Amino acid sequence: MHQNVRKLTLWALLLLPLVAVGVAVTLMVSWGSSQGAQAAGTDPAINMYATTANGSCDTNPSTVAGAKCSASVGSSFTLTVQLDKLAGLTDADGDMITGWTFVQWHQQNNANLTFNDLDGAAVGEAKNCAPGNPAETGGDGDYGITCNLASGQQERTTTGNMFTLNYTCITQGTGTVTQLNGGALDTSLGDENFAGIPAAPGAGTSLVLTINCTPPDREIQINKTDVATGAFVGPTCWALFVVITPNPLSPPINLPVDVVGDNVGGTSKICAGAVGAASDSNPALGEIDITISGAARVLAGSDEWHVLETQAPPKYQITNLTKQVCDLSIADCVVNVSNTRVEGNINVTYNDSVTGQPLLGQCVNIHSDPPTNLVLVAGSPFCGAIPALALGSYSVDLVLANVPVDRQAKAPTKVECVLTALAPKCSVKFNFNPTIPFNLKAPTLANLFLTAQGDKLPPSTCASSTNVQTFSHDLSNAPVSADPKDPTATQQVGGFEMNVLFNEDLICVNLAAGAYFTGTPGAVCFIDDKDQGLQPDGLARIGCVVKGKPLTVSSSLQLAVITVRPQPELYSLITADQDNGVNAQILNSGCNLADMQGHPIKKIGCDDSEVTIRWLEGDVNGDCAVDVRDQQILAFRWGAKIGSGLLYNPRFDLEPSGQINNDGDIDIKDVQFVYGRHGSVCTKSGVGPTIWPPQPPRNEKLSDPAP
Repeated sequence: MHQNVRKLTLWALLLLPLVAVGVAVTLMVSWGSSQGAQAAGTDPAINMYATTANGSCDTNPSTVAGAKCSASVGSSFTLTVQLDKLAGLTDADGDMITGWTFVQWHQQNNANLTFNDLDGAAVGEAKNCAPGNPAETGGDGDYGITCNLASGQQERTTTGNMFTLNYTCITQGTGTVTQLNGGALDTSLGDENFAGIPAAPGAGTSLVLTINCTPPDREIQINKTDVATGAFVGPTCWALFVVITPNPLSPPINLPVDVVGDNVGGTSKICAGAVGAASDSNPALGEIDITISGAARVLAGSDEWHVLETQAPPKYQITNLTKQVCDLSIADCVVNVSNTRVEGNINVTYNDSVTGQPLLGQCVNIHSDPPTNLVLVAGSPFCGAIPALALGSYSVDLVLANVPVDRQAKAPTKVECVLTALAPKCSVKFNFNPTIPFNLKAPTLANLFLTAQGDKLPPSTCASSTNVQTFSHDLSNAPVSADPKDPTATQQVGGFEMNVLFNEDLICVNLAAGAYFTGTPGAVCFIDDKDQGLQPDGLARIGCVVKGKPLTVSSSLQLAVITVRPQPELYSLITADQDNGVNAQILNSGCNLADMQGHPIKKIGCDDSEVTIRWLEGDVNGDCAVDVRDQQILAFRWGAKIGSGLLYNPRFDLEPSGQINNDGDIDIKDVQFVYGRHGSVCTKSGVGPTIWPPQPPRNEKLSDPAP
């Protein structure tokens, strides 16, 4: 839950320089000074270098003696030690000095000091730097290091005679790494005369680096939740304090450290009083992680830290004003605090009930005391977003004066909302019917799945096909316009006509009277389609009228029924491969409405439909199901190719799919195409748990006709 912990620095609050040390600390340290090429009788120098800046030290150890550095328990300093050049260094006899020894780098008991030679077996060196025998160099806790030069070697490169001392803090405390006097020239190499050459560089002095091993870092974890739901909430602000005691006779003091803002998704909340000494490293809402470094704990001289919420999340109140106490001496501190929600939200949408599109320009009044509705919430009417409201009960009333004349608000126009801590949100949807009828087709998009028509795959004629898709031509709503002969009455549908345009090479169309006319006494319909009337090409039309003045009128809004069948040629032209099929549009033209006296009824328009004529993918035997029979058909023909006789048939060559398909053989890809669709059956929508992959009808009016 908690991750990406950042280091806390206390320089701002304690006015002392301090930077927390990471897990693998490497210092750039130089002890002594570089001598370069030395004349006879001068001291060779010992330099201690490092590989990074001295950010964890109070001064630069390469230039200031007595430097002090910090490392947390478990972390290390890597010190690189090297002899300077020895070119030109000779003894009293004029012989080249080929060896020099320095000893005793001292470690304390709270740390480990380990040695690693960096030279390796470099060419020209008979022996590199290596640890001496502790018994010879001062006993436990000391390291003796000897660097011997090959005979005749006159100088060292920048990488010569290098080794590392790794100082690792084991327990809290202060330790040192010390170069002790007592180094000596190696007299074991022959008859060199060492008269006049000092016994050790810097005789009479010691170089000391002090290292403070600090306690481990600790983390204060604050979990901010909703009282009712337990869900994390935010963002919040938290004041951070450390408890210090200036002297034994003084009472403890809560010293402010910083004000920390909740980090949400990488952006921290800006809080009043923040100085940047501390931060939340957890980007999750309501989860605040503050890391107190070991160095900060030592510098503060205290492991008692307090946190106090100073700002609650939006729409919440601060539940607990008590400081939360954290003892960091043993482990991390986890603080669980909950807030009580005091505000909620009402969201209102306005939609056309036919198209589903939003209806703009609508407004609501909100009352805070339903059902009496005597207290109007300030700011009403609200014609856009509604501000947060206090938890409680409200009445949301649609402002009917804003409803346009071509729309009628559907009941209810008043909705009650109760905002609670457990359910602080309320969604209200007002729907509007058009007052002017709209001619609809249902469905607007549909599949027409093909099946084998007896022994011969296609039917003999379009009319004899058993594969049909039916579309219902309906009114969106009953007319609400006034009767011109009697303004107190509403117009009723008496006459209706419609033309249906289609591609006769793909489909044939039959029309029938809808439930409105079959259920209204005295209704008569005239039909021209493939089987009735004039039987025009690519056109079907219907006209219906009502005779006399019927005592009752059907309540149905269905005016006509359209039945579509596929042309026989499509059964052979379409293959049951992926995304197969052709689309046929069913277009309306000249749809008109008239009332019982022949007066026109104003309408919005007429809707069209589109049908995708296809095989179920993988259904090679044409029974609208992919099963073992389809699999056997493909498995039996596995390996067949064009020219291999009757076994090969392009109807079973399913891969690759597309407009240009068939690769001339029935291979394992074709077999897998069918096996992979085992159990798939036709559904009207082309989607659902029984058909896979989904095969929804296509809409070729879109720029990309693929579903």
